[in-house]
Amino acid sequence: MNSRTFLLIAVLATGIEQAAACPENTLLTSPSVKPLPPSKFLGISKAMSMCEIISELGPAARDIGSGLYVLQWDVTDGRIFAVSTAGEKTLGVGFSEPIRSKELSH
Repeated sequence: MNSRTFLLIAVLATGIEQAAACPENTLLTSPSVKPLPPSKFLGISKAMSMCEIISELGPAARDIGSGLYVLQWDVTDGRIFAVSTAGEKTLGVGFSEPIRSKELSH
C-alpha cells in the first residue's frame, strides 16, 4: 500500500469516527427553525465541534453543502451564519450578508 492510499484511509477513518461522536438522534437541520438573535452566536468558533455548535444553536435552517456540510442559520438582523464541517471537524464559521435579487441582476 502506498503512502497516499494509507493517508486517504486514515483520513476517512478519522472522519467516520468523529462523525459517530454526535448522538444518533442529533438533528442537523430543520426548515421550521426561527431566526436567532446575533447574541446567540457569541462564542461560536472553529475550535468547537459540529455537535457542540448544534447543541448551542439548535438545528440549522438548511445545509447547502455538497460533499461537505455547510450548515446555515438565519439571524434576526438579516445575516446568515454558516458553519462548514467535514463530519465532526469544523472547518470554518462566520456571517455573510444575504444575496439580494437586485445584486444578482448586475
